[in-house]
Amino acid sequence: MRTMTRLTRLFGTLALAFASAHADTVFDACRYSDDAAAAKAWVAGWESKPAVMREVNGAPALTLECKFSTATSAERAVWDRQIALDLEGAEGIEFDFFCRDAGPVSNFSLYFKSGDGWRIASFLPRRTGRWETITLLKGDMRDEGTPGGWADVSTLRLAAWKGNGGDTVIHLRNFRRKGVLGEDTKIVVARNEMDPRDPFADQLSSLLGKLGLAHTFVKESVLTAELLAKAELVMLPHNPGLPDASATALNAYVAKGGRLMIFFALPPALRQTAGIESLRFLKPEPAGQFSSIHVNGGVLPGAPENTAQSSWNIHAPTLIPGKARVLAEWHDAAGKPTVFPALTATDRVIFMSHVLLDERGENKPQLLLAMAGLLRPACWSEVIAGRRARLDRIADFASYAEARAALTQQTKPGSEARNRLEQADQLLHSADEQVKQAHFATALDTLGRAEHALRESFCLAQEPKAGEFRAMWCHDAYGVSGMNWDAAIQNLKDNGFNAIFPNMLWGGVAYYPSAVLPVAATVKEKGDAIAECLAACRKHGLEMHVWKVDWNLGHAVPPAFLEQMRKEGRLQRSAQGDEEPWLCPSNPANLKLERESLLEVARNYAVDGIHFDYIRYPDSDHCFCTPCRSRFEKATGKPVAKWPDDVRGKGARREEWITWCQENISALVRSTSEQVRQVRPGIKISAAVFRNWDVDSRVVMQDWKLWCEKGWLDFLCPMDYTPGNSTFDSWVRRQQELRGPAGLVPGIGASATGISMTADQVIGQIDITRRHGTKGFIIFNYGEREARDTIPLLGLGATRDR
Repeated sequence: MRTMTRLTRLFGTLALAFASAHADTVFDACRYSDDAAAAKAWVAGWESKPAVMREVNGAPALTLECKFSTATSAERAVWDRQIALDLEGAEGIEFDFFCRDAGPVSNFSLYFKSGDGWRIASFLPRRTGRWETITLLKGDMRDEGTPGGWADVSTLRLAAWKGNGGDTVIHLRNFRRKGVLGEDTKIVVARNEMDPRDPFADQLSSLLGKLGLAHTFVKESVLTAELLAKAELVMLPHNPGLPDASATALNAYVAKGGRLMIFFALPPALRQTAGIESLRFLKPEPAGQFSSIHVNGGVLPGAPENTAQSSWNIHAPTLIPGKARVLAEWHDAAGKPTVFPALTATDRVIFMSHVLLDERGENKPQLLLAMAGLLRPACWSEVIAGRRARLDRIADFASYAEARAALTQQTKPGSEARNRLEQADQLLHSADEQVKQAHFATALDTLGRAEHALRESFCLAQEPKAGEFRAMWCHDAYGVSGMNWDAAIQNLKDNGFNAIFPNMLWGGVAYYPSAVLPVAATVKEKGDAIAECLAACRKHGLEMHVWKVDWNLGHAVPPAFLEQMRKEGRLQRSAQGDEEPWLCPSNPANLKLERESLLEVARNYAVDGIHFDYIRYPDSDHCFCTPCRSRFEKATGKPVAKWPDDVRGKGARREEWITWCQENISALVRSTSEQVRQVRPGIKISAAVFRNWDVDSRVVMQDWKLWCEKGWLDFLCPMDYTPGNSTFDSWVRRQQELRGPAGLVPGIGASATGISMTADQVIGQIDITRRHGTKGFIIFNYGEREARDTIPLLGLGATRDR
């Protein structure tokens, strides 16, 4: 416990510094004098209840009631906050959020109105029943309409989208800007005003975000002496049009002790400051000449020795003797050194001869940290504090101390789980000593090993459940990159899994020799993906369920087939007439193609199951092609007076349209189920579906409750993708109520879009499926990280063969 106390004191100092910085960034503390003031500030809309003030854990908070059970037609609860907010230089915003039960909400959205449009960020809480910080970054938001600049945000809109039809309450505090110069960051990233997209600034920001280094964006034209006085490190990701005035200000900034990092584009006015006499533009000759960055020994503490980066050209510098030095050189594709510097430095400036690319691999953030830390040592402390905080987020524990206490009680002395826990303690002590000695890179590595040891302890302490269905979706028809199907299936078997769902066909392409669908070009090179996977499953005793993406033609659809579908009028169109490369479900030829492709699989391969996916419309804006109108009118026996208005939104014939569209989708499930079972008796039929039947059955027309009731499915796989356990719990509870006679196999989104769950987080959701008595679970997606890290950790305990 002495180690715990010292570490708490060491890292607590940094946490207090962060907390005090936040106090200056708050633009709405949500501490209104009474209910009337709260309701006036946050105006309710869409049948929502007025905002009120309530006390939570002894302190006031803005309180919003989501009364979905009494709202007659609203699909969301909405509150608007009129505000004059400048987020131009901010990385994003943060706020404190509390909800005891987020299950009635399918998703939260925060909107930022500017000009004639909105920018939208979606979120769900990770935990419920306790305060949590929600962070929303500008780079992760999507646009709606034509929003104006970030400096002119006029309205915040918080929306809670209807989930299971129940009610809940949310509490909010302390809306604050994140990454504001002089408030909670000292790092500036200057945007290239010649390129509105500026991908290199975004890539640099992404790497800084991975490190946990707060930073602010500014336009390169506003790099003035006044602004730079607040900065400790300025980064120019790619600024070929840097204004002369900005270059003059940067020279003065460096002369006064400022620190500067420049990538590729080095204006002549800054060359003397960077210790560079001239630059020579070079393309790789031969190809692959600039393939990796090799750091010279001892000159860049904490940097990886070698970092892969495939650069397509460089600005090779000639250094001013005695003023600049070489930190790293380019190596070619064979790993041989070239004579060209990759990184050079003076005492205050680092220059990289190309842009920094956010490519795959762990080394790139570490290289950037070493560069930033050389110029501004405080970067190391900030990253170490963030890395240490990760140990407070293992599983659903509130802190490392809580995790340690629980695991000590749960494990026996001398057990593997207890040994890993004690190892974590020892590593934390070592990290403490390494920080004191300013061995920052070593301390980061030690903290990473401590986190892994703690996670292993938790995983080893888990118990398996006998007889459950344990499966993985695999989006690649040929399995995990770097493994053949035999190795990938053996890995699952060794760690207690008993089924695989590989994606073998789409609406317009197959990864096996098909006589029904176009065959993917890769089949000629790699062979029959179904046959290879099935052979491995039979060898190792796993079930194989062939996963099909329905209606969506897929990214690998042959252009000739796409053109054929277009000419035959078989593709979907939006209400505005825009083409969507999905097959229209109301077209009988498309229905036959979808069904026949799955019948072909069942006839030709002894698979254990077939699995529908995308068994729906894309969204509420499809399909409104001309043939859809005529088919709808024929089916209902009367013309549509106003097309498509009468069947959209609150149109007069909307309910008829919903029923008709649902039947178009259900027809495929029904007919395929009946005929596939005749072809291969005993085959199991399942579907990956949207999680919220109450809403989604009327939006994407996916009436999976009916499919379960009719027995067309043997089991259901709702895509319950969220890192939040309480939300996941609520979704599974509701799905159990609706599934009828079908089994429930909830989908856990370990690596779904925008989600990256660790093994302990996955275990938390596996436990929820067990508490609700489901048939089992299925995890998305079986890729390299899951094969290397997640699956073996689950196999230590939660999915261990008894």
